[in-house]
Amino acid sequence: MDRTINVLCSTDNTYVPYCGIMLTSLFENNKCPLNVFIICNNLSKDGKEALASLGKTYGNLITFIHVDEEVTSGFPIRERDHVSLATYYRLFATKILPEDIDRILYLDCDMIINGNIDELYSCDLTDKSMACTLDEDYMSDAKYARLGLSGPKTYFNAGMILINLQYWREHNIHDKCMQCIADIPEKLLLHDQDTLNVVLKDTVKLVSVTYNMQTGLLYVGQRIGDEVKDDIQASIYNPVIIHYTGPRKPWLKHYHHPYIGHFRYYMKKSPWRELQLTTILKEEYRYYRHAVKFFLHLKKYLYIVKRIKVSNKDK
Repeated sequence: MDRTINVLCSTDNTYVPYCGIMLTSLFENNKCPLNVFIICNNLSKDGKEALASLGKTYGNLITFIHVDEEVTSGFPIRERDHVSLATYYRLFATKILPEDIDRILYLDCDMIINGNIDELYSCDLTDKSMACTLDEDYMSDAKYARLGLSGPKTYFNAGMILINLQYWREHNIHDKCMQCIADIPEKLLLHDQDTLNVVLKDTVKLVSVTYNMQTGLLYVGQRIGDEVKDDIQASIYNPVIIHYTGPRKPWLKHYHHPYIGHFRYYMKKSPWRELQLTTILKEEYRYYRHAVKFFLHLKKYLYIVKRIKVSNKDK
């Protein structure tokens, strides 16, 4: 029998449908036992019942972990940020999860799990704090200067992290993260992701971007090293995990993205198949502006995406 894979995610009432669609894609592509922990604060009864029912449909257990909002009071968050304080909840993993769990895969809700994650989950984490992928903007000098990071450019994205809980407990990572937030709150523009990069620099295992294919990796003009370009080229037509990074998301009615079909495919397979896509006037303008830029070849994807669009139709 396949061993159980432990998964962690966090949500609020607004993100319940998107969390459910992400979990639907995870369950559809992974038939081993999955033990899902959802960190939340004041999640509605309807939201919990909908997610719990989804787990039962696939024979998987979903456990809700309530986090009191006071634990993140005073944490840096800004009015225009497209995330909520729930983004910090993953930092409390060792404080809220059962002590007999030695590793857990954290997944953002703005993702689609497009394949089997067993190889990722089974990777060797000896002496490593976690496995993750480089961030789409990892070449930006500004990040390293702002956070005081030196050495090789290895700034990682925290949307998918395979956490070595044993390492976190032994090295007191939770307390180090809390101290980092207290020391440099004004520098943490990307919240818990910045925090983890400061605290865990040089302790992570970098894996293929197929496990976190971020939107920014797809565009010409993005500063990306040759080794990452090769990794993208090998993964782009069938990434294991698609991550719709940035403020514009696939649940907008008009959204320009080569993997939009994947999101809508799993949405239709989920209990939220009748979800009304969001219409925001400002985002409508952005969509049509980008559409014109692509049509005029003023903006291009990093690689030819014709095959991606075909695979979307197949889905």
